[in-house]
Amino acid sequence: MCTRWLPIKVLAYIALASPAAAHPAADEVAELYFNTIKPGMGYVYELGRKNHMAFHALQHDTMTWFTWEVVTGEGVGNYIIGTFGHSWKDFDGREAFDAVDGPDADANMGPSEAGSQQAFYLYRRDLSRRDPRAQAPSKFTVLTIYRIAPEGVNDFSSGVAKIKMAQDRANWPGHSDWYELANGGDGPTFLLRESRASWAEFQSPDKSLDELMRENYGRDGITALSAMRRAIRSTYSEVIKYRPDLSYVAQPH
Repeated sequence: MCTRWLPIKVLAYIALASPAAAHPAADEVAELYFNTIKPGMGYVYELGRKNHMAFHALQHDTMTWFTWEVVTGEGVGNYIIGTFGHSWKDFDGREAFDAVDGPDADANMGPSEAGSQQAFYLYRRDLSRRDPRAQAPSKFTVLTIYRIAPEGVNDFSSGVAKIKMAQDRANWPGHSDWYELANGGDGPTFLLRESRASWAEFQSPDKSLDELMRENYGRDGITALSAMRRAIRSTYSEVIKYRPDLSYVAQPH
């Protein structure tokens, strides 16, 4: 693991995905940690995080860990740490590493953390528009959490898939990665990551989503979009900033 485990829940939007939802044949797993920082302890946390990532390097950890700082929303000043692109079996056989990783995380980040939440997400390749050129996270990411009514999961997934097809046809700007929570809280919940290289890229497209769907599917597009929106219980969004200085990139062996 990449940070100490605390038995308190600090982010209400971390949620368990619906087992009824469809997934790709081979799961692509992301492990995320959401660190809540004590007031005024950001500097201390960052020093500890740098030390802990140096520990990962000394241990020749085979997993890459990216770190983001939350810069908008209720979680400003908190951090998100994640490792991506794994199969479930990748998390086996790490007992020896975890035995020394936990105490090091406690020593380095424990004094500055108010809480931490761990979650596993499944990458929804069927819904995503991944940037094939991306070698590292973009400078900014728009992170949006969708809480879905259990009976609306199929309508939501179907709507997102139709949006993806329409965006691909229109060469819609930007890229997006969809994840569905596999374990770590209430659900069903979907997470959307949208890359932004600069603040200028936050400018909305000239065409609205409703216009895009109407042009591609006619009335059926608006119907699908309406059904998708009705399935959403709530949304939460924030901007997170990539911190390469607080990250660890595994070296090939």
